[in-house]
Amino acid sequence: MSALTRINSIKVKLGLLVVAASLVTALVATVGSAAGVSAWLSLPVTLLLALVVTQLLAAGMVAPLVQMTEAARAMARGAYDARVLTPNTDEVGQLARSFNVMARPTCSVSTPSGAT
Repeated sequence: MSALTRINSIKVKLGLLVVAASLVTALVATVGSAAGVSAWLSLPVTLLLALVVTQLLAAGMVAPLVQMTEAARAMARGAYDARVLTPNTDEVGQLARSFNVMARPTCSVSTPSGAT
């Protein structure tokens, strides 16, 4: 479960993502400067850590989109029972739940291969 799961707005999540990356950047830059580390060394380390924080937080935000893509591909292959599971309550989570509702009737309406 992502640290951002319970937040109901993707905009707020993105804002928190920027704040977290900025805080990591400021912290590493401050520690590096206080330790007398060259800016040419601390800058790449700072950027790398900010990217790692961004990746970790963003992974939970996009997981339902990845699941929906996989479920849609499975349905295209005829596996109409594919569903998206997410605890997210933001817009992406709402989209995932709508996807599941939309997919329900598809399970009972399947046509033989090649039929139109």
